[in-house]
Amino acid sequence: QKLFNMKLSLNIIAASIALFAGQSNAFSVVPSFTNGLTTTTQHASTSKLNMFGGGGALQEEDEIDEEQEAQIEQAASALGFSKDEYKLVIKMQQNLAKSVDSLRCKGGSDAKGVSVTMDGNSPPKFLEVEITDDGKALGKGEVESLLVTAIKDANEQARKGQAAAIQTMNQDIASEMKMMGGGM
Repeated sequence: QKLFNMKLSLNIIAASIALFAGQSNAFSVVPSFTNGLTTTTQHASTSKLNMFGGGGALQEEDEIDEEQEAQIEQAASALGFSKDEYKLVIKMQQNLAKSVDSLRCKGGSDAKGVSVTMDGNSPPKFLEVEITDDGKALGKGEVESLLVTAIKDANEQARKGQAAAIQTMNQDIASEMKMMGGGM
């Protein structure tokens, strides 16, 4: 009975993670429990991130056919960019997405037995909640409180990681633009 109540509480808490990490209909929590009460959720969003309404990811230069090249030129022209500038924007967007996906932000305390690890996305695509036996010994109320704090801490680290990734992307854009001999 106690384990069932703990599982039910963790389901409710896991659902509330979406609220702390950012609201979105694309996030679904699918908790799985083990003896250590570890919950891992990996969610691949089905939505695409198409910058400026374009076609998303660029293929390698050799793989782009004439029709795709025309679409790139049209999109670049509509935005007042050169074709190379537009390709640079798409490349940097892809790099930013990879950087944020690869972040691992941890909140909580291993010593207290309650921790949360997530990627830099909001809502996270990767989410791991760990509650050890030491954490369970603290009781339901304390675990819930520590879990909320852990989620907030990890989310704050994710925001900082996102900001750092954006700053790196901006530096990369400036560097690439210098090599291209222009400025946006």
